[in-house]
Amino acid sequence: MTALASYATGTISVAANGTVVTGSATIWSGTNVRPGDILQIGNFQTIIADVTDPTHLVIPPWGGGAQAGVAYVVWKVSPQRIAGAQAMVDVSTLVAALNTTGFFWFVDASLAAPDPSLGSDGQFALQPSTGKMWVHVAGAWSFLGIYRGLGTPAPYDNAKTYNLMDVATSGGSSYVWINPAPGSGQAPPNTTYWAVLASKGDQGAQGIQGAGYGGTSTTSLTIGAGAQAFTTQAGLAYQNGARVRATSTANPSNWMEGLASYAGTILTITVDKTNGAGTIASWNFNIVGQPGAGDLSSANNLSDVANPVTARLNLGIRQVIDLSGAADCNAIVTTGSYQLSSTTNVNAPFAGALWYLEVLAYSLAGYVEQRAIVLNGTPTNTQTYFRVQQGGTWYPWRLLLAHDDNLAALANKATARTNLGAVGRLNLLRFTASGTYNPSANIIGTLVEALGGGGAGGGVAPNASYVLAGPGGGAGGRSLRWLTAAQLGAAQTVAIGAGGAGNSAGAGGTITTGDYGFTGNTGDNGHYQQMASTTNIIVGKGRGADSPYGSGGVGIMGNATAYQSNGNAATGFGAGGGGGLSNQSAASNISGGAGSSGLINIWEFLAQ
Repeated sequence: MTALASYATGTISVAANGTVVTGSATIWSGTNVRPGDILQIGNFQTIIADVTDPTHLVIPPWGGGAQAGVAYVVWKVSPQRIAGAQAMVDVSTLVAALNTTGFFWFVDASLAAPDPSLGSDGQFALQPSTGKMWVHVAGAWSFLGIYRGLGTPAPYDNAKTYNLMDVATSGGSSYVWINPAPGSGQAPPNTTYWAVLASKGDQGAQGIQGAGYGGTSTTSLTIGAGAQAFTTQAGLAYQNGARVRATSTANPSNWMEGLASYAGTILTITVDKTNGAGTIASWNFNIVGQPGAGDLSSANNLSDVANPVTARLNLGIRQVIDLSGAADCNAIVTTGSYQLSSTTNVNAPFAGALWYLEVLAYSLAGYVEQRAIVLNGTPTNTQTYFRVQQGGTWYPWRLLLAHDDNLAALANKATARTNLGAVGRLNLLRFTASGTYNPSANIIGTLVEALGGGGAGGGVAPNASYVLAGPGGGAGGRSLRWLTAAQLGAAQTVAIGAGGAGNSAGAGGTITTGDYGFTGNTGDNGHYQQMASTTNIIVGKGRGADSPYGSGGVGIMGNATAYQSNGNAATGFGAGGGGGLSNQSAASNISGGAGSSGLINIWEFLAQ
């Protein structure tokens, strides 16, 4: 069998004959405790008339004596706990509300008016979507009007659909949509759709002119430091301690300024800064800022900076701007001086060098001029180069010639000669060894000088019966001949004759230039001399013949017992060797001196 439901959480207190029960730690909600339930404390019970809140109950006067913080039990026996009882109470409440005068019926947006079957006299109907309102009078609904709040003001939007009471702003005024039908594209102030809600106000009257700065004076004063009192207008806005500048009306570059005091019509400036000079009787006044420490005057054009070099650096203006990385000369187009301290620069006159670069730019016309000087050049390589850019195109670098270079750095000497009007030049080629002669370009003809090799000096063999002196070798023959360009052809073989070998006497060597040969001359004989009344004999060996380009071997005399001497070799080109020498007591063969080899000089006459 199910036990009777109860609730006993917390404790309660009630006065003797009291009608209010106060709970502690109780939760007397609509579920736990309801009117009609039984409250029991000890052996005394009473009915609960009402539940005020979770901690207060209303009961009939309590007859069980005063109780404080005691246990209790609520027996859940209220008729309201029977199924359907609460619903009937709620229905009764709703019916009472429906029968109340002033009750609102709501009209669906799709209806033009309230349902005639609804409502009682004195009640109202409202359509929230339109704001329309009706009142029920004499058994029927009567339209009262439209009651709707104003919309949020916003600038008029021609594409927006406006409804009744929407607000738009235009031209400083605000308007409310008054047409019952929604619409768009009807700009205010169209009175069919809009009513003025708030109109833009007119500009107010000019206010009272306040005090201002400025002012003038005709007081005659000389520009200088110290207190300077000016008579000026009254009612100006200057406060004592303001910094004021008095400027000449005729010449604004003449002025004086300082802290001022002002009273009535007298403005006194304690001058601590001036510009210009003279006595002036027409002044304008203006407020100025307090000068900073070490300030500059615009009239001095920066001549008053303490350190011009540091000032330039602070401004990023350098006498020489160092570009330490690889630089592209084509990209350096701002006027200035630059040091290119890397050897990997691009578009410099040539690679692998350090450069000093000067740039002059005229940006309005698109002209740039560059001058480059080698920094790490040698005493013979300190060239200066020059080029320009026009219309975005760089033209080639050009070398500026040094006056002491004697035109050695010309890129094309032949072209230079043509430009100077020179008709030709002489070019000397000397062959001292065999080879091939290739005529130079633009040759007109050539003068060939051929010198044969020198002959060797004569050698001697020892002989007990004779004193022998070898003759000197002959010099090589020499020949001059003019050959035209046609006779020379494309190339000629050059064979240089060797000097005679120092063994036995012989003729000079042969030299050939193409088909032309030349033979050397014979050398000098040796000689002897016997001294009177003695047996001494002075013997001289033959001296080699000289040539225009060499000396023959030297002849030597001797008279010593068993004296012998080989011949001396020739020097230079085309000379004969000296002869050998042997007296009767010589023990071995004696060789003559070797002749020197020949040569060929070719003087080319060139057109340019």
